[in-house]
Amino acid sequence: MSFGEQVASRLRAMRRSQRAPQDVVAKAVGSSISAVSRLERGLRSLRVDQLVAWAGALGYRIDVVFWKPTLLSEEWDREDPTSAMGLDDACAEVLSEVASALPHMPEVARKALVHEMRLWKEEAVRTRASDDEAVA
Repeated sequence: MSFGEQVASRLRAMRRSQRAPQDVVAKAVGSSISAVSRLERGLRSLRVDQLVAWAGALGYRIDVVFWKPTLLSEEWDREDPTSAMGLDDACAEVLSEVASALPHMPEVARKALVHEMRLWKEEAVRTRASDDEAVA
């Protein structure tokens, strides 16, 4: 599944979870219902301004997260771009929940969460590295 198809799939899932008809999104992005249908199926590209309007119409906010890969398998490969496409739906949902909570957290809680996240990441990297060694 291409990156565009992944985004389209998530947008469709967001709209459906809100029980919003396609005409709500069409009005927000300044397009037709049939164009929204094509966007949701990944048959048409979505501009950034349309993405922001789409999310806003459903009560979401768009944030871009840049992250540095920790494993070689996560790095961008021109020959196989799908290997670094990003998160699955469950991970994206958790990340979304954490991101939406951050601005409302007291500073002490935010620092504690950042510390815990770093520890979890270090443990995950160690676990994945040892799993990779066991397979090799």
